[in-house]
Amino acid sequence: MKKLTLVCALVFTSALASGCIIVDDDDDGGGEDSSLTIVNESDLVIEEIFVENDLFSDELLGGTGLFPDEEITVLLDCDFYDVTVVDEDGCETAILDFDLCFDDATWFIGNADLDAGCF
Repeated sequence: MKKLTLVCALVFTSALASGCIIVDDDDDGGGEDSSLTIVNESDLVIEEIFVENDLFSDELLGGTGLFPDEEITVLLDCDFYDVTVVDEDGCETAILDFDLCFDDATWFIGNADLDAGCF
């Protein structure tokens, strides 16, 4: 099973998630060839981010939260991924079967994206 390691550069003395990079620490000996940056452009805190494929599933934030105007980047191997975010109200928004192969992608999440995940 793959593991992801969180590497953060703290901008201030508080633990901000802005500028964090998630590194895929799998044992396959290969390097990550793709990245996904998630930018929180909403007014809400994103409490959880799940990244999964056929080989692994991992929650990236570990309880820290991704606050408005912060971003996080995950480095991954070429594959198709499901990426789900959960905001502070419990609303879920997802990208399913996202083709991330030899590419750097950015997902900007706004209020309308998060509102669409609430029922």
